[in-house]
Amino acid sequence: MVSFEAHRPGRKRPFGFTLVNVHIYYGAKSGRKLRNRLLEIMALSSWAQKRSRAKTIYDDDVILLGDMNLPSLKKDDSIFKTLKRRGLYLTEYSTNVSRKGTNLGGDRPYDQIAFFPRRTKHEYTGETGVFDFDFALFPYLYSRKNIEKFRAYMKYHISDHRLLWAAFRSKEDV
Repeated sequence: MVSFEAHRPGRKRPFGFTLVNVHIYYGAKSGRKLRNRLLEIMALSSWAQKRSRAKTIYDDDVILLGDMNLPSLKKDDSIFKTLKRRGLYLTEYSTNVSRKGTNLGGDRPYDQIAFFPRRTKHEYTGETGVFDFDFALFPYLYSRKNIEKFRAYMKYHISDHRLLWAAFRSKEDV
């Protein structure tokens, strides 16, 4: 967790926000492992909601980001529903790299950026995406003929998740 503050000329209040790096328990789609993941999401989203409403906090804009191990972005998914029920807004990927997911296969939406729209959405530009670091940084290792070997190498030497990014206004628009 880290806090930042962007001071802007002409504004009474700076844009102060707290980024919270998240790595939620991974598990099965049902049973005890799913309940453990759901409990973590419930605790985290409850904490973030309380912090965003606190009167004694210097930066009430809370942005959760990272590996939420979200199985799907469907309304009936229990983890997705819990985040939405707490009032969190989940950004949509606006890049063409991967519209379905952030894992190396590009088919799972595990990683997310979430914030409370009543606090933060006016600063959010709507731009967000997935950085395809594996192909960008290691094109000489990538081979369509041996994609599984490449992904295994990436998974254990770098990460099995691609990076997310989002743009927020840090100064007055001119």
